Amino acid sequence: MKLKKIASLALAGVMAVSMLAGCATTKPETKPVDPDQPATGVSTSVGALIKDVPEFVTFADSSKLDSALDYTMEWAGAKFVLGQYVNQENLDEVMDKDMAAAMADKLGTTKETILTIGDIDNETDGTSAVAYQLYAVSGTKGEDAVKKMVADELDDVVKSYKKYDLKGDNWDYAYTVSVSIDSKTVNSVGVGGVDGVIVGSEGNWCHPGFVVGGITGGNTSAANPTVTFVAVQVVRSAVRQ
Repeated sequence: MKLKKIASLALAGVMAVSMLAGCATTKPETKPVDPDQPATGVSTSVGALIKDVPEFVTFADSSKLDSALDYTMEWAGAKFVLGQYVNQENLDEVMDKDMAAAMADKLGTTKETILTIGDIDNETDGTSAVAYQLYAVSGTKGEDAVKKMVADELDDVVKSYKKYDLKGDNWDYAYTVSVSIDSKTVNSVGVGGVDGVIVGSEGNWCHPGFVVGGITGGNTSAANPTVTFVAVQVVRSAVRQ
């Protein structure tokens, strides 16, 4: 009887050691990363600066928007685009046709704007839509300042969005807002000015001291300044009630 008891205790000890060894070699489970769901960053930071965001509006980064902005910035010429915004103190809408075409090429053409995409008083039959807008501001503005500018720009916009059609088309709508921010350096030599003569936004020569939305050439106040571009995208999706 005593031998059986000792044997049982020994077996229990062996099993305990085996279990501990198994625990030590077991690797923690890791969840796979979905490449189509990039980590939140700029977009959520901007959203956090807006008070009382509707519960059906979400801020999330978009790798597609990031790529589209990178491509669109390639079309920002020194004289006609960068020269116009290098001293821009406030966030301004970019109206350049080449850059608009580049953005549309990467994101698709759309008749919606970031404001009208939330106006669903007319029956939409659950139609999804995408809208986007491009802004620019002087690169002298810090990242936090730019995010605050974007938040102020979007504050009233996202609060105007509607969850469902008041006429009752049996659809609930949700909106995903993505924000991408990047900068481009202006080559001071590329603007073509010399000896402090200022080049206007249309590339016209002006008298010294007469500024027409441009930047100085040879005596640029800041060598190779930067312009910060901001792309905003809003995706509207619908689920039947």
